[in-house]
Amino acid sequence: MSFLIPSSTILILCFLILVGCGGQGQLIEPLLESVDASISKAKQADAEILAKQEFQNAKSSRDNANKKLQMGETNQALLLLHQAEAQARLAEAIAKQRKVESEASQMEKELQNISTQAAKVNTELIEAEKELKKYKNQTN
Repeated sequence: MSFLIPSSTILILCFLILVGCGGQGQLIEPLLESVDASISKAKQADAEILAKQEFQNAKSSRDNANKKLQMGETNQALLLLHQAEAQARLAEAIAKQRKVESEASQMEKELQNISTQAAKVNTELIEAEKELKKYKNQTN
């Protein structure tokens, strides 16, 4: 028993395969641009220093995606590009968080210094008031 596929069905299947492959190619360019933009934003947030590992992971995933693209492994490249974008966003968020934590710590230190200075001024004020009372008592 032989099974024949009509030529129109073969043409439709070929068309769908080509459109499917072309569709992925059309997804890659905007995604590459988006990944590069996310990595750039992370870099601007000092992620290279403040979230070093996460930033390196993002760049590595992007580089691996480019290699997969060169080898024709589009699906793997797409996965790696999505991973790279997520890692870049994570690196940016961590960098921003660490900056805010550092600023908050610095503000706490400044507040502590101000409190210490205020306590000294208060002590000096109390001493000055005691001396003033003592002086007033001596003149009366």
